[in-house]
Amino acid sequence: MFIELAQPPLPPIFILSCARSGSTLLRYIIDTHPDICCPPELGLGALCQRLWHVYYSTTGQALNVGDEAEKRKLVLAEVKRNVSNIMMSYANIKNKKMWCEKSPDNLVFLNIIKDVFPDAMYICLYRNCLDVVHSLLEVSRYGFMDDVAGYVHRNPHNLVAAFAEYWSNYTETLLRLEREHTSQCFRVNYESLVSNPSEISEQLFAFLKVRWDESLLNNIFSAPHDSWHGDSKIWFAKGIYQTSVGKGSALTAAQVDSMLERVNRLLDQLAYPMIGSDSDGGLLAGMNASVKKDTGEDSLTITEMFINQVPRRLTERGGKLQGISAACKFVITGTANDMWMINFNGQECQVALAAQDGRADCTITVSASDLIEIETGKLNPGEAYLQGKVYINGDMYIARIIGEALFGA
Repeated sequence: MFIELAQPPLPPIFILSCARSGSTLLRYIIDTHPDICCPPELGLGALCQRLWHVYYSTTGQALNVGDEAEKRKLVLAEVKRNVSNIMMSYANIKNKKMWCEKSPDNLVFLNIIKDVFPDAMYICLYRNCLDVVHSLLEVSRYGFMDDVAGYVHRNPHNLVAAFAEYWSNYTETLLRLEREHTSQCFRVNYESLVSNPSEISEQLFAFLKVRWDESLLNNIFSAPHDSWHGDSKIWFAKGIYQTSVGKGSALTAAQVDSMLERVNRLLDQLAYPMIGSDSDGGLLAGMNASVKKDTGEDSLTITEMFINQVPRRLTERGGKLQGISAACKFVITGTANDMWMINFNGQECQVALAAQDGRADCTITVSASDLIEIETGKLNPGEAYLQGKVYINGDMYIARIIGEALFGA
């Protein structure tokens, strides 16, 4: 017999968006709140679908229930009980009252999510189509994300149109959800979030019925967040920047191809400038004025960086390297042509010039100019990796931990 469902104290929250829309940033903001935990992408929609199939095919069939509607109700209750227990156990460990989940593919499983959690609250996150497409092109350098692979398979000769179709399908699903469940939905535009995070966050937390404190935004990147799936650029972020807004403007209407009319219709509904229009940019207007300015630190040399900056930073942030024993080699190309080795044994770190054949658990290759831009905060290490400006051989985990210690918040 089914176990009686233990209701969670408050409704669950789902961030719904297509990939590359800023859901990881939004997740960090929400996870910083003292009442809400928001872990990395879990794929709870897919989990609900699998659990439904398992329970319906086993206990659901064995139950002596003749009415199909009643059987479905019992199976959904069991799925909800299992998923809720997982998430509330996690929330209790985090000393939080509510949980939020942000996997982009939850939109594919939206029907089962609505059935399992009829009281759920939805944060509908949108981003300009061309910026999403540009970001997908960038992140696809090393392979296609599962979410978009099917679209690429159908249109392998035009990735821009393939990604535009992906954006359109997800956006239409979001807009339909807003129409059908208005009271449970809160709309967020990525562009508004990064240009005015305080106002948007205050409105968002009011919707979620939790208290708001302006100081929360100061702790987004210093507060601990569990890391796994999501946008790797967030690991190195020190603030909310607007530098990604408008990057898709380099794409053209011709590249969007047969998707143009559909994309423009959706852009118009969302108050974005349509592709090929003479609009002043709508939500995008004025964003370049807020882009991170030149820090005037171009005079920094690689040698100065490794002799002064790197040891000091590793000392200050040694907690990130606690218990790790490894060696990481930096191969600097361009004008420097240096090699530097960082050795850490779990307690202390040593930085020195490396020998050509020096063994390392991971090797990071980057040009001197790009490394200086990373060091001075002009270039995000995660973005540099996606753009092919940073190459990593060996243990990716060690490279990431070193990167966070050296260049993170």
